[in-house]
Amino acid sequence: MEKRTPTVTAGIRRTYSQELRALRAPHAFGGRWRIVAAVGIAALLPLAACGGSSASPQQRRMCALVIDVSASIDQKVIDQYKADITNVIKGCAGGSFSADVATENSQASVCPSVAVDLVPAHPRDNKLYDDAQTAQLSRQAETRTAELIKCATGQDRQRTDLFGALVGAGKTLSARPNAPRELTVLTDAVSTRRPFNLATSELEPADITSLLDRLGRDSLIATLTGVNVRMVGAGAGVDFDPSRLRRLEDFWRTYVTRAGGRLTAYGKTTEGA
Repeated sequence: MEKRTPTVTAGIRRTYSQELRALRAPHAFGGRWRIVAAVGIAALLPLAACGGSSASPQQRRMCALVIDVSASIDQKVIDQYKADITNVIKGCAGGSFSADVATENSQASVCPSVAVDLVPAHPRDNKLYDDAQTAQLSRQAETRTAELIKCATGQDRQRTDLFGALVGAGKTLSARPNAPRELTVLTDAVSTRRPFNLATSELEPADITSLLDRLGRDSLIATLTGVNVRMVGAGAGVDFDPSRLRRLEDFWRTYVTRAGGRLTAYGKTTEGA
């Protein structure tokens, strides 16, 4: 409970005393209604002393992060992820942050995923205090995400199970269907785990339709209803000609649409360029 200054506390007491005197007055409501009113005033006093309440956790925004750490991603690029991760966490202040990795078998990863609420557990309605607590939670999220990446890069990662990682992120985000939700994927956008190897797929329109149907039968279309999706690093370091890079983007736009989401950014940088 927030500590009130003597002036505020005294004001509350004076108001309560004044109302009680008014209720005793002959011209006030009937006796029964006076009792009800007095009880109502007494019930409001704890709320006045404690200050406001925070938004419902079910309405708190969610920010999920998927990090591709497969061998096709150069270690220098993985090291550069730090700035992108910091930006995602900073932009999620006041919400709930989660992170996981895309590995050889994303749904069976031995590395613990990250989940941190970036809002003080006991806010004081004091901006300096609450901001300091949020900053501390943000540093905790960054540290745990760095530990996740370190763990994942020490595992078998010759191929990328990007689809499995997206399914996992979708399950996390589905916990709050009515909250604002976003998913950021740090990846070159080339999932290579067989039999869904985008590095060897032609990705013509008919190929995309066929591949998505197969992914659906194998439960590898994520549930991203109402989720804004950003793919950062897409196409970076990939040995595709411009035409094939465009088809790769077409595939992901179609995938996200079928998953129920909206691809808001796609490209080599956080701005989607």
